[in-house]
Amino acid sequence: MYMMVQRKANKHGKAASHSPGGPAYGKSLSGYLHHSSGGRGLPNYARRRIEPVVGANLDHVRVHDDAAAQDAAQSLNARAFTQGSHIYLGSRQSVDDLALMAHESAHVVQQSPSDIQRKPLLDAPHGMIQKDDDDDSGFNFNLIPPSLLYRNSGFLFDANTSRAQLGYMRDGGGLLAGYQYGGEIFAQGRDQDGIFNPRFGINPSSGVASLGFTGSAGGLRYGMGYNTTGAFSASLGYGAPLLPMPNIFADQAMAAGSALPGLVTAIPSFLDDPMAAYSANSAGIDAVSTFGGTAGRLYSQQQQGQGALPFGAGLTLGYTPQLGFTGMLGVQGSF
Repeated sequence: MYMMVQRKANKHGKAASHSPGGPAYGKSLSGYLHHSSGGRGLPNYARRRIEPVVGANLDHVRVHDDAAAQDAAQSLNARAFTQGSHIYLGSRQSVDDLALMAHESAHVVQQSPSDIQRKPLLDAPHGMIQKDDDDDSGFNFNLIPPSLLYRNSGFLFDANTSRAQLGYMRDGGGLLAGYQYGGEIFAQGRDQDGIFNPRFGINPSSGVASLGFTGSAGGLRYGMGYNTTGAFSASLGYGAPLLPMPNIFADQAMAAGSALPGLVTAIPSFLDDPMAAYSANSAGIDAVSTFGGTAGRLYSQQQQGQGALPFGAGLTLGYTPQLGFTGMLGVQGSF
């Protein structure tokens, strides 16, 4: 039994390799990775800082920093590497190194089978190990579909098929500004502990402006928002984020299934004029993305709960001029 290593091209242009002639490691590494379990989750402060950058929920990620993980990293000549949702740290590497953890978390998201907007990796026996020759700053291209992330010290630029944003993040705090294609121009702040994260946006087409904030502390999550149409919302949650009701999830699946054939036939137009194609197919892209995001959350929560849904509770209150006041109270878990 052998594990294949994918070596990505570094910033100096060294060639990538993933083939039967590439590096192979023997039974000891393969057996350790195949049977490794346990580990620990990312600390909450690290998740709060990394999740906005990689654009994914990382509650299913497991970090291994024991002697066996260090030996495995050393055998790959790597500071750290990932396989599936597991991050293995080498000697003298720490989960407190946020630049390293963000780098490895991005690989986890890329390898996630539930994240439809990330580049799929080639199948390999018992999963693929991914490590890089480059350092913790620089370009990270994900070309299917188009996505770009640039990091240099505290500065970052992130662009994909739905939005582009530019910001400065240092020690978990910072400021981001960007544009959601077809939606809002926005600016959002983030404090170091994630307790208060304000956001302001304005839709240049409709002129509607919005103001709100989110935060979390001591297991609680909370948020509030208002826009100039008179709509208002407030939310409070504890534990795992609530998943949509089964009927809503079914509606999302049907909408995604209806949109997918049109997106497939539109592939040539994306190659011809990406921006025009995105504008013409934005509703379908949103439908598929929404379903994929919900499915990903369901998968990650089941992984976290070892097949059972983790406990979560939430309360949402809202008001719109069209519907008036609405409210929802929900609890989920396996009892």
